[in-house]
Amino acid sequence: MDFESAGFWKDHFGVTRYWSMAAIIGGALPVIAFVVTLFWWLKCKPLWRANERAQRTQPQDVQIDRGWLG
Repeated sequence: MDFESAGFWKDHFGVTRYWSMAAIIGGALPVIAFVVTLFWWLKCKPLWRANERAQRTQPQDVQIDRGWLG
């Protein structure tokens, strides 16, 4: 059992310094992951946009190979 107070550990072992470094590293990892995810989401955003009113660029009589679908 630990009968000492938090002040004892802070004064004698410098726990604040280690706790601060761990908190910075632990907090930075989710922030970095979020920034990378946001970057790739914004970069790939045009890939799933659809414009229903756009003119068709392919003529209707073009045959498309759909054999790989199933």
